[in-house]
Amino acid sequence: MLPENVNDNLNLLDPIPSSELQEFIALRDLPLGKHKLFQISRVASPVGHACAGSSSKDLLQTFMDYPVGGLCPDDSDLAQTLMLQGCEPLPRRRCFARSPNSSSDPLPFPACLWSLPPDNAILWTHYACKNFSCLGRHSSSSIMGCDSCLDLDKEKHRWVSARDDHDLVIHGVLAMKRGGLRIGLDLGGGTGSFAARMREMGVTIVTTTLDVGAPLSSVVAARGLVPMHVTISQRLPFFDNTMDIVHAEDIVGSGSMPAESFEFLVYDLDRILRPGGLLWLEKLACSYEMLQTVYVPAIDRMGYERVRWSVDSHNSRHVFLTALLEKPVRS
Repeated sequence: MLPENVNDNLNLLDPIPSSELQEFIALRDLPLGKHKLFQISRVASPVGHACAGSSSKDLLQTFMDYPVGGLCPDDSDLAQTLMLQGCEPLPRRRCFARSPNSSSDPLPFPACLWSLPPDNAILWTHYACKNFSCLGRHSSSSIMGCDSCLDLDKEKHRWVSARDDHDLVIHGVLAMKRGGLRIGLDLGGGTGSFAARMREMGVTIVTTTLDVGAPLSSVVAARGLVPMHVTISQRLPFFDNTMDIVHAEDIVGSGSMPAESFEFLVYDLDRILRPGGLLWLEKLACSYEMLQTVYVPAIDRMGYERVRWSVDSHNSRHVFLTALLEKPVRS
């Protein structure tokens, strides 16, 4: 039986968990209050909490109320709410996913990389907008947390040439890495433009994304790329020492990730990177104090070589760290 209060989640674990496990599963308040996109004020880990809280339990009951063998309810927002509350991974269901209206084949490679799919190739039913034109009339930052994600003409020029002294370009990163890059991960990759650019360079990138206000995962897939529906709280589903590169752009949400959660995240990124692999942090936004007291010490404890390190401090509210770091060999 599930406990009524999420704070009772430790009762699910017998014997009493170690101090490190308690540290990982503790609920943490976001330093800057409620997140403007996800409308959450606390970060929950998927281990231990699962769906134990009373609010999650009610949502889970709704999520699992469906016609067996029929069409699944149109409840993607409900699924993501559960995931963001720590109910991750979600349980399997015995119902069929709804299909978009279009049954036409997607565009072939490489035309698919820089083309949006037709509106009728996407399920829009649970979004305020019902087509890409509508999304284009809204502020991208308020809908998805990314600037011009769906303007692929603009996105196509990113990472090709530096916009300022703090930018890294893909050709330069590839040239820096002896032995080349083959496979990698893009955390919170929006519509997949980083993965598209890297695929043109012969590098396969998996993109994690949430459908926040727009069908980002469908766009990633339509571009011939691989979307992965996980939050950054989950242990990444990759083997140890496998990835050549991990790219993360402003993944901590303008300084709103608790310090302890950030440290668990970077250790997990280290776990999946192979020795000599690259961790590319792009425009990690935070206050100058958090940069010096939280993020830099956490990164330095990893023992990575600073291939590139740049802090843009011209913004009055935040500084932005862009870093290219190489994982050491440990024995």
